[in-house]
Amino acid sequence: MSAASLKNTIRILTLRTLFFAALTVFAAALSAGPLHARDSEEACITAIYFMPVGSMSNPFTQMAEVGLQISDSLYPQIRASRVYLYFDGRMSDYIKSMLSVGDHAYVIGIGSYYAKIFDDLADAYPHKKFIVIDARAENKKVKSIDFDNFEAGYMAGAACAQITTTQKIGFIGGSKDKVILDFENGFRAAAAKSKTGSKPLEILSEYISEGVEGYSDPASGDRIASAMYDKGCDIIFAAAGASGLGAIEAAKKRKKYIVGVDSDQDSIAPGCVVTSVIKRLDNAIINLSKDIAENRLAAESVTYGFGNAGLTFSAFKHTKSKIGRKKYDKIINSMFTR
Repeated sequence: MSAASLKNTIRILTLRTLFFAALTVFAAALSAGPLHARDSEEACITAIYFMPVGSMSNPFTQMAEVGLQISDSLYPQIRASRVYLYFDGRMSDYIKSMLSVGDHAYVIGIGSYYAKIFDDLADAYPHKKFIVIDARAENKKVKSIDFDNFEAGYMAGAACAQITTTQKIGFIGGSKDKVILDFENGFRAAAAKSKTGSKPLEILSEYISEGVEGYSDPASGDRIASAMYDKGCDIIFAAAGASGLGAIEAAKKRKKYIVGVDSDQDSIAPGCVVTSVIKRLDNAIINLSKDIAENRLAAESVTYGFGNAGLTFSAFKHTKSKIGRKKYDKIINSMFTR
């Protein structure tokens, strides 16, 4: 066995050892009592959240944490645990192991990769309610809560089309899954409709990875964004989770523009992040928690978008005066005229 193969084998064994050690602790905690002890005598509602895969610096993960913390305060009768999984081919096995050691009434996955797993698992656990967020499941026993990612991409594309002076803009995707492909399709549609010059906008597009590791690679985000800026782009949109932080760093170093994603990233590089397309995952989780607490969770799918405040622009607090009122108004108005 080569040194590289041995190193990889040790890494895999270490990850699996850590996982099953965590599972043992998790099971012990459940047998000992609730994960979050409370004095309330209210009937307890148990839920388990499988969190977004990847870096904790992912803005999508941060928005999820905000929603869960507020929900925990508003609805203390829900005892929710969080699980952060390492993404590999055995995710389904890990989830089944977790479900075997706790009597969770609600099983919630945040991220498109959970849709297929829950589709396959839901029939085997008829007494649990499966919910996937930011994806559309096929199994009718899985409730879907998703976002209009085409519309989110459209928002970013409208901003880029109004801001660019080189008529060349960039799109960086974390991975080639349906969520990000929808982002790019919306981005391109807005660029085609919102262009300010006589020529069509040129769009440079690149994806970091085929899989979810593309959401946790800031170095690649920096490298790809830097190359796009060097090729003439003056504004980029990176729908790439924590990898987008690298793209923001590239914009900061080159004094170029970029559009943030998922959370308000304007203050990471003031004056360079023109605005952020905020996916209100926090509100989606709070609304879900309210429905669970009040025992009125409907089976129908829910889609959040610009029209129901599921998607919003950040406040342009560092750039509104810089880009001017006219361009600002055109960006906002584009969402009412598309």
